[in-house]
Amino acid sequence: MDASVLDQFRQAVLLSFDVQADAQLRSQANASLEALKGSEEVWSFCIAAFTASGEDRVQFWCLQALVDAAQGGRFARLGEDAKASVRSSLEAYVASLASSSDSDATPPYVRNKFSQLYVALMRAEYPVRWPTPFEALLASLPLGAAAVDLFLRVLQTVHEDIVSSEVSTFDAQAASRVKDAMREQCVSRVVEALYSLLAQLPLGEGVAPPPWAEKALGIAAHYTVWVDIGLLGSPRFLALYASLLQQPPLHEGACHCLRAVVEKRMEPAPKLQHLQSIRAVEMLSAAHEGMVARGRPLTEPFAALVAQCSLELLDVWDRLSQRGGEAAGEGAADLLRASMPLLLAALASDGLEVSSSTMPFLHAYLGRLRKLLPAASAIAQHEAHLQQLLVQLARRSVHPDGAAGLPSEDPDDDETSFADYRREVSTLFRSAARVHPSLACAFVKSTLQSVLGASDTERLEGVQWSHVEVALWLLYLLGEGLPEATTREKGGPFGELMLALLSSSAASHPHAAVSLQYLEIVVRYYRFFLQQPALLPDTLRSFLGARGIRSPQQALRSRACQLLLRFVKQTLKSATATQLEIAASLVDTLQRQPAPRSLRDGGGGGGNGADGGEPVLSDAEELCLYEACGLLLGSGLASEEQAAAAAAKLSELLALPMNQLQALCQTAPPPAAAAATAEEGSAAADGRSPLVQFVYPRRPSPPEAAPRTSFDMAAAWPTLRQLLRCTATISTVVVGLAATLLTAGAGQISSDPAVREQMRAVLPLMAATLSTHGTAITLEGVLLAQKDFAGLAATYTAVGLSCAALLALVRRSGAGLLGVWGVYVWYCLLRVVLFAGRGFGWRALKPTPQAAEAAPALG
Repeated sequence: MDASVLDQFRQAVLLSFDVQADAQLRSQANASLEALKGSEEVWSFCIAAFTASGEDRVQFWCLQALVDAAQGGRFARLGEDAKASVRSSLEAYVASLASSSDSDATPPYVRNKFSQLYVALMRAEYPVRWPTPFEALLASLPLGAAAVDLFLRVLQTVHEDIVSSEVSTFDAQAASRVKDAMREQCVSRVVEALYSLLAQLPLGEGVAPPPWAEKALGIAAHYTVWVDIGLLGSPRFLALYASLLQQPPLHEGACHCLRAVVEKRMEPAPKLQHLQSIRAVEMLSAAHEGMVARGRPLTEPFAALVAQCSLELLDVWDRLSQRGGEAAGEGAADLLRASMPLLLAALASDGLEVSSSTMPFLHAYLGRLRKLLPAASAIAQHEAHLQQLLVQLARRSVHPDGAAGLPSEDPDDDETSFADYRREVSTLFRSAARVHPSLACAFVKSTLQSVLGASDTERLEGVQWSHVEVALWLLYLLGEGLPEATTREKGGPFGELMLALLSSSAASHPHAAVSLQYLEIVVRYYRFFLQQPALLPDTLRSFLGARGIRSPQQALRSRACQLLLRFVKQTLKSATATQLEIAASLVDTLQRQPAPRSLRDGGGGGGNGADGGEPVLSDAEELCLYEACGLLLGSGLASEEQAAAAAAKLSELLALPMNQLQALCQTAPPPAAAAATAEEGSAAADGRSPLVQFVYPRRPSPPEAAPRTSFDMAAAWPTLRQLLRCTATISTVVVGLAATLLTAGAGQISSDPAVREQMRAVLPLMAATLSTHGTAITLEGVLLAQKDFAGLAATYTAVGLSCAALLALVRRSGAGLLGVWGVYVWYCLLRVVLFAGRGFGWRALKPTPQAAEAAPALG
């Protein structure tokens, strides 16, 4: 290539990358470069410029232009000699790059772009016309780090651009062709090269691996999916991966490689043999012990690996059991039970991400155990692991230190993550309760006894609120997981737990989260109180104090008001004389509220009250209490004395909003604005407040000859005409469809000739009804627009009386179905006539000139 041409090209490329260059010069440079991209000489020119230039940006531009040409299918249009020249140039660059003494001389973005071009030509030419792309790469490996880096970049690009089905340009035929050719020609040597590279990695504490090590592990994981498992899943590779698990910089990559080996797709029987042969469970257990010995916590990749291994064993167990019974899957079940301690250790990890990695398996595991419910002995084999699972789920559900434990309107990221995690745990706990109800009941009972038995007043300070709260939370979940018959059983295990809760001091616990959970339980399982009405009074009282509707904490108070209303509604039929006491307390609470609310600072929001006094309820909270009071005072009472007391309290309750209304009515209105409307000026001159005028308006004197309505029929006529046309069109279509259905499609409706003959006989009457019904509805809308309700009432009175008379006549005469349809026709026609006469004043209406001009626009 001529040096001057190369220099001009170099200057044009540099100008295209220089955003601060002169705009006109840069535009000219871009135009010339685009012209070069579209020419047939792009291959020869860019290959020569790439080889001759030492400028990184020039090399990158040349490679990008060639990649675009290759992906656009222009390489196929070259002659065979030109193709061979391009391929040989690329292989020559591989050798020159590998032999370079400075491995960092070529920047990574140029190497990546070269790899894309190399693989793009492989996609088109390998293996038929270009059988040696991997030969050149493998031959260059001994030359140094630059060759290793390029080798790995090409392998990674093969996966991303050809093999992976996740890219938009995926071609299944090309992927199969490349993979088959690699399996036949070079995959064993590629795998051997990977092993040699990984085996020579320096290991030890504080030793940094080379920059390409993590990429090599990623390639091994990707290729394991489609390469023979005997290559990348051989014992020497497994031992290598196991050793790299203990190296923090390479730990994640080793986990990905082992996960690819574990989840290799196979039939269930060979898959079980594979997992047994690689001793997957023993290997992971040993790795975990090594991590514990070094004081390293479980990581998310390792927990995901353990969960995936367990999930694969579960899948094999399930598929083998479906094909040959439970005995056929016993080997997989044994391995699964052996892996459970490791998986539970991952679940117990302090990190939410680590613990969450086990959730998919645990959901599937409990779902699989539900299939064993008919066989109690099969469930018993998993009982120990279920017990440990319940323990870990309870421990991981404890609120972290510093958490409030109450719902927040604006939660931070940690609160949101914990709420999502706890939601997952709740689903698992309910599933475990369905699998083994007696075990779940016993666990919750022991948990409650351990915290509630120690939460008496004198020992309360030694118990963390979060432990009490999680015990109550588990009881709440238990009731949802148990069969409904178990929760409703009087004197059953769940009823015993409820009695233990109600007899404890949980309702008086000082922490708001515990109080809220207690109230949630009693409302959720209100049926228990329908069976035990004697427990209702004390339970209702638990809503009333500072740990309920009078709590200074907005979240607890608001929720307590809602729950109290629900509880009253649910248990009202079992209410006792205590309901007057509860209602009196609610009335007292409402009486203590400042009024009227519209005069408070802050509007409708709640607050803690002045100087720590009675909390100020929000509007929604007050509404809940008013409704609860009304329900309690309006329910049946046992004696006249109770009824009289309820009436007195009801009067006090009603006096509250009436007093507030009176106070609002007596409030002077603000001064009238200078730009007040005539109506506002009239209201001010009236001398009364706007609210009083609204409630007690002055009766206006009847106007002289006041029109019936201000509806402008002339202005509305163009729109009404369009509506009538639209209605006529719709009616025509409907009549046509009905006629087609009852004639051509009569056989599809009934095979009885008499029925089909009757349908044809009533068709004209049906058509008349359908064609006039829409018009009647439209004209009825005219009367509604005019607010002529008297006319509507009179019309329907006349229509109703006439139709009743006609139907009686049909019945006496025996006219049958034809008579009924005749009445339908009369019903529609009479409405059209009466509505039209009433709406148009029994005269033809001519639109005004202004309305006539507006008609085209409306149409």
